[in-house]
Amino acid sequence: MKASLLATNSGLKGEVINVGTGIATSFNTIVELLNRELGTSIEPTYVPNPIKNVKHTQADTTKAQRLLNFRAKTPLIEGVLILVPFPCSCRHVIPFSTPTFNTASPFRHGV
Repeated sequence: MKASLLATNSGLKGEVINVGTGIATSFNTIVELLNRELGTSIEPTYVPNPIKNVKHTQADTTKAQRLLNFRAKTPLIEGVLILVPFPCSCRHVIPFSTPTFNTASPFRHGV
């Protein structure tokens, strides 16, 4: 959110700026995190990678730092825990009742 506001107010035109934590996170880790926090057991669907020589990717956020003076302050896991309680339009896709934090989750730091 903060990066979007900084970009909007920056006066920059036509720039593509990656925003993220700067820490690579696997698809499987994100699926596991969301399943734990939402109380679901959705199995990921895997498709062939169309870019044969690329096994791992990570956004380069140096442009966000340089042009917007932006660095993510919230780790991905904490960001997910902040967003999980909000209702979403995907309830018809993800079967869950009112989301609650899973306090037993190993992803819950300092709780």
